[in-house]
Amino acid sequence: MYEKKTQAMLGKKAFWFRAFTHLLMALGFITLTLIIGALGHWFFEDDIHWHEAAIDAALVIGGIGVSKLPATIGGRLFYAMYGVYVSLAYAVAVSIVVLPFAHRILHKFHQDDERENDKDDE
Repeated sequence: MYEKKTQAMLGKKAFWFRAFTHLLMALGFITLTLIIGALGHWFFEDDIHWHEAAIDAALVIGGIGVSKLPATIGGRLFYAMYGVYVSLAYAVAVSIVVLPFAHRILHKFHQDDERENDKDDE
């Protein structure tokens, strides 16, 4: 998927396409996380509508917390585990978005090192 350090650097148009696809992957992952949270909250709580469950899941993803605390033990345990999962999901989503830029910077450094080594060999 990515070019090796011995290969030429990817063109700007192809790089921005790669960055855009990574952004779409991260948004898809966040959407999946939102769906998991809404379904879990809706499943474990008895008297909650699906739209309230979706809002609560979105608030947890945003770091605000739920608007109404879960009443059941299952709901409380779910939100405890979901909070841990959301923290990890945030790190994964940020990593997916940053990855193409980090790879391009490191690829540029490797190319600069190879050019300096070629000059030293002459």
